[in-house]
Amino acid sequence: MNEATSKTRQWELLKILTSNDPKHKNGYAIDELSKRMGVSPRTIQRDLSVMSEILKTGKILLECRPVPGSGKQLWKIDFLSGESTVNLRYDEAIALCIGYQFLQPLIGTPIWKSASAGIKKIRSQLGKDVIDKFDAMAKSAFITHVGSSNYQSNEYTSILDDIYSAMESQCSVVIKYRSQESTKAESYSIDPYHIMLHKGSIYIIGYSHKVNAMRHWKLNRVEQTELLYNVKFNKDPSFNIGKYMSGSFGVIHFPTEKLQKVKIRFDESVARYVSEHVWSNSQKITSQPDGSVVLELQLNNTVEVKNWIMSFGAHAEVLKPAFLRDEIAADLQAALKKYEQ
Repeated sequence: MNEATSKTRQWELLKILTSNDPKHKNGYAIDELSKRMGVSPRTIQRDLSVMSEILKTGKILLECRPVPGSGKQLWKIDFLSGESTVNLRYDEAIALCIGYQFLQPLIGTPIWKSASAGIKKIRSQLGKDVIDKFDAMAKSAFITHVGSSNYQSNEYTSILDDIYSAMESQCSVVIKYRSQESTKAESYSIDPYHIMLHKGSIYIIGYSHKVNAMRHWKLNRVEQTELLYNVKFNKDPSFNIGKYMSGSFGVIHFPTEKLQKVKIRFDESVARYVSEHVWSNSQKITSQPDGSVVLELQLNNTVEVKNWIMSFGAHAEVLKPAFLRDEIAADLQAALKKYEQ
C-alpha cells in the first residue's frame, strides 16, 4: 500500500482504528500506523487530520491522546453515543444482506471488502433460525448472469483496484489492452474518469493519450495496469457522464457524430415488451391502430441498436434511416443463405 491513494489509506486507517485489537485498546501511535501502512508519518498525520474533521460531524470522534511520561500520542476512535456499534432493525439488516449482491461492480475495492466483512457480522448476529429465513428471502432477489462477465479472480481484483485508485488520485495509468479484433495486447496511457456497468460487464471510460480523445475499455480485456502517480490529470469539472452517454444505445459511443433519428416499428406481439422499458433518454413510443408501436430514438451511432433490432427477427422493421434498413436486410439475407445450405 506504499502508493495507495488518500481515500484508500483513510479507509484502511478507519478499519484499523475500529478493529478492537486488545493490544491497542488505548489507540495507535503515528509511527505504528506509518509502519503498518507503508507510508511516511507525515502522510499518516495528514490523513488523520482530514479524517478527524470529517468524522466529528457525526457521532464518531477521532481523538489524539498523550501517553503520560512517554512523549507519545495515541490515536483512537471514540463513539459519542457511548457505543461502537450501529443498531439495525431486523428489516434493515435483511435489506442490506439482500442488497449486498448488487455491489458486485465494486469487487476488488476496499469498499467491497469492508461490505463483505460487515455482512458476515450481521449474519453471525442474526442466529440460525433468522439466517434460514433470511436465505429464503434473499432468493427472492436474483440477478441473472446470462452473458455476464466473471470478475472473481484476483487478476481482475488487482486491476479494478488500480483503476479506482487512479480515479481517486487523478493520476494516469498505463493499461495493456487486447481489443476484440487484436491478436496481442497494446499499451495505452489513459486518464480514467468513470466505471460503467453494462449488461453484466464493467467498462472503463476515460481519456486516451494515444488518440487524444475519450474512449471505453472493457475490463475483461485489460491484461495489466501500471499506475503513474507522477502523471496527474485534471478532469473537466463540467464533464457529465449521463450527458456524455446520452446519444448511445449501449456502451459504444461516437461523441463527434451528429445525432440521427432511428425509427423502428414493432408488431403487436412484442409491442408491450418494448413499451415497458426505457431504451434511451431520447425515446418516443407511439402506439399504432393495429396494436404495433413505433419507437423513435436519437443516436450518434447504430452499432448496438442494429444487433438489438435483429434480435426481434420478423417482429421489428426499421423505418429510418435507410442505410440501417439496408444493412439489416443484407445481414438477414446472408443468414438465410447459411440455413439454406
